[in-house]
Amino acid sequence: MAKADQEKRGSVLVTGANGGIGLGVVRRLAETGWNVFAGVRSEASASAIDALRHKSITPVLLDVTDDASVATMRRQIEAASPAGLAALVNCAGIIVDGPLELIPVDHFRLQFEVNVVGPFAVTRALIPSLRRKAGRVINIGAVSARTTAPFFGPIAASKAALASLTDAMRMELAPFGIKVGLVEPGGIGTGIWNTSAALQTEGFKSQPSELIKVYKPAIDAMRAAFAKAGMDQPKVVVDAVVDGLTRSGGPKPRILVGKGASQLAFLSHLPINLRDSLLMSSLGISKALRPAAEQLVRSEATPLQQR
Repeated sequence: MAKADQEKRGSVLVTGANGGIGLGVVRRLAETGWNVFAGVRSEASASAIDALRHKSITPVLLDVTDDASVATMRRQIEAASPAGLAALVNCAGIIVDGPLELIPVDHFRLQFEVNVVGPFAVTRALIPSLRRKAGRVINIGAVSARTTAPFFGPIAASKAALASLTDAMRMELAPFGIKVGLVEPGGIGTGIWNTSAALQTEGFKSQPSELIKVYKPAIDAMRAAFAKAGMDQPKVVVDAVVDGLTRSGGPKPRILVGKGASQLAFLSHLPINLRDSLLMSSLGISKALRPAAEQLVRSEATPLQQR
């Protein structure tokens, strides 16, 4: 890509650049004329970005949950792009899932630190730079913000919070010429699910084995249902991000993409009791959880001295 084309596109920061969606966004933007700052948490990830050997991609060490790291990133961006930042893509995120009763409080807190506080901190730090370029901000949300599936409470709650935060950004930054959009994917197949499974396994270690046995059939049923439904490739999200950064007039306020996104969005308009029933039955949770739940209730209703 010619230098003139790169200067025309401008500079963009992509957080979570080592993930399936983030890395896809980094590559696509670099290929289409952007100067890309790829935000990653570790030196190993930075080396992987360097290994791409693309002159338009610069790795930036960034932990979105660390104030000092965010401040260092801001100084690096300001020094490299004194004319301003043309765009910010908040991709960094994690998934904390599982029954609420089994999720450690510190894991729930981490969910919000990464998925909500992180995008807020990064965006806030870069507003002056974005203002100089009348830039654009794209946040990666999830359709679960509209319809929460059982066992996905923490991730859904964080994405609902991010959706509200994005609404505030869109309105407050508009007078400065900064346009903001939210991409809401459905099921996307990336390595984040492996990280989620590892985090869940770690969290369950501190929970009573008897309680895990109660929930396990329902967890297995839910996983089977999601596996049967399938997932889309990260490309559909990458396409939506690039469109939001380049389309005339700025990104759409909310952009649904990926398998199941439209269906889950539709469910959000149904009466709540009907929606709950449809989700619990379609995921196989009602049938799988009821016998063990009834047994547990009877057990816990028995006075301790009689157990």
